[in-house]
Amino acid sequence: MNNTIARMGAIDLEAVSREVAGSLARVGVTSAGAYISTPLLYPSGTTVVVQILRAPQGFLVSDMGSGLDESRSMGAEAIYRRAAKDVAAQTGALFNEDRGRVEVNVSKEQLVGAAASIANCSQEAVRVTAFKLEERKAARASDKMYRRLWNIVKDDPQGQLDRNVEIRGESKTGHRFDSLAIFHGKTSVFDFVSPHPLSVASAATKFADVKRRGESTPLRRAVVHSKSAMGTRLGLLVPVCEVIEEDIPEPFLIRLLEAA
Repeated sequence: MNNTIARMGAIDLEAVSREVAGSLARVGVTSAGAYISTPLLYPSGTTVVVQILRAPQGFLVSDMGSGLDESRSMGAEAIYRRAAKDVAAQTGALFNEDRGRVEVNVSKEQLVGAAASIANCSQEAVRVTAFKLEERKAARASDKMYRRLWNIVKDDPQGQLDRNVEIRGESKTGHRFDSLAIFHGKTSVFDFVSPHPLSVASAATKFADVKRRGESTPLRRAVVHSKSAMGTRLGLLVPVCEVIEEDIPEPFLIRLLEAA
């Protein structure tokens, strides 16, 4: 223990701290301004970069519109513009509608905090955009599966199809599912799951809770755009439900309903 303390005491803490700080961000200076490459990443894996320009009074700190560019690549510009405006307002920054960038005017003394704030603001606005985009895709996928199920269930005189149903699990907790189908006396519940970690975690939790009900449980179907797109998270769903792709051929979908 004493030897460890002695070795730590021999370390130049200031020098180490400077080295760590230097590895967290990179700075580039051109005639157009200074650019700070931060440790933060957008969902695509692109680094969040902050630009610092001289302004008539102090400095202008912005994300140069990179958050908007990231969202455009997702086809979600309109969603981003609303999200960036809301997120910027919460941090005391501004979303410049004309230039499409998150920005703030500050003094020299405020530069460090402003750079960190703008980087976080830009990243968060894109994260919110990606999440809302997934929600919209999920809603469309849910509507699509409901229509497909209806085309099958309607031919069964005793068939039933309900939307946005609540099923209680073994814990007595009520869980929401997109659809519940009764076909030829067999009951199945369907719920769309996106690759987003929160979507997978939520689905795995409620499917597992319903599964633990035992014999009284309906068959559980997780609907995904693509199994391959789920990556390793697919393994979190397989033990608690059957995973199907939204474009599963109708004959196979009928067999699933009949075999429930």
